[in-house]
Amino acid sequence: MFLFVTIIPGFQGAHTQGETLDELQQNLQEVIEMLLDDGKPVLDD
Repeated sequence: MFLFVTIIPGFQGAHTQGETLDELQQNLQEVIEMLLDDGKPVLDD
């Protein structure tokens, strides 16, 4: 199995994966939405 994996720079622990680039993009959007729903995200320097 091959997976695409990405992190969101500046957001500690924010990462996701997907079997296709489309799935990765969808999962990344969900992670960002969760971060924003939790309030103002704290950025790492």
